[in-house]
Amino acid sequence: MNFADALEDIKKYGQLAHKKDQTTLKDVAIEEFKLADETMDLVAIDGSHSFILDLAGMKLAVIRVCALEYTFVVGTKIGFKLKKSYIVEHPIVVSSHEEFVECQSELYKNIFEHARRSKLNTYSYIANELRRFEEYKLLNQVSGNTSGEILAIDGALTIPPPFLSKFSDMMEDTIKKCEDHENILLGVSKDSETHTFGSPSTDEELLFKVKKQGHLYVKVNLEGTYTRYGDVYFAKLHPMAMKWFRIDIETKENPDRVFPILAHYARSELCPGYIYPLLEAHRLAVMVRRLHDIYEKRIIALAPKYGISLGDILRGRTDIEGSKMRMFHEFLDRVSK
Repeated sequence: MNFADALEDIKKYGQLAHKKDQTTLKDVAIEEFKLADETMDLVAIDGSHSFILDLAGMKLAVIRVCALEYTFVVGTKIGFKLKKSYIVEHPIVVSSHEEFVECQSELYKNIFEHARRSKLNTYSYIANELRRFEEYKLLNQVSGNTSGEILAIDGALTIPPPFLSKFSDMMEDTIKKCEDHENILLGVSKDSETHTFGSPSTDEELLFKVKKQGHLYVKVNLEGTYTRYGDVYFAKLHPMAMKWFRIDIETKENPDRVFPILAHYARSELCPGYIYPLLEAHRLAVMVRRLHDIYEKRIIALAPKYGISLGDILRGRTDIEGSKMRMFHEFLDRVSK
């Protein structure tokens, strides 16, 4: 294997891509802004899930969805104060057995059919989309219980095809509640692989090459098969931010007002440029993965009541992604060290 030749190709074609990026950037309308004098409280929403057990193709997982309400504190030291937290956590069963699917909700059936048609990993896809639905349910709840706040959910404000009928009604209700309660609704994507500007680089990679300093944003026009809510932007919310984030803002909101307020929450030295409450919401949500052993112990305690033996549970244990934990495979790993 000749790494020198491979690296030479990367250098050569990378330079060509860089030249094209610089030409593309000349036509990108970058807007600058400054921090606002006003601040607003912000609710950050995120979720996660963890698989626990797999018995005969019936996979048991736990979903956890969190909403954290923060206020921005300006004083001798900039900080964020947690006001309130909401946590929703419950188990789900995921399976592709025909008899099981027939007894599930229309939402489950739609997600399952989409996964099968698209040849996706059925179990992971269903669990992930059910988790996303729980996030939007919590968002809908919070939108009616808060006033004059920013509601920031992890991910884009989009609805994939299997959600269309079920999701659209809930989203329309959420948007109406936000309007009635004067809340600002937005979605923040940690990563984006879009190529809106027609460059070989992703939009994130391209914008990283922008030489302007300070707080910046640019509006983009995306096309796709998903139903989208709001306008789409990429924003650099801190002068020292290591990346631009895709932020979807409810259409009726003015970005020249939203970004100067939102940027206050991107001032943490821990993650400059990212919404700090979303970081904390993510931390709390992924605790569902660290509690894997506790869930297992609970299942072991309850299983005998339902005719499930300890041996079945040990053979059916999975990792957090849903793959069975093979005891013999682990034995080989140990003796091979």
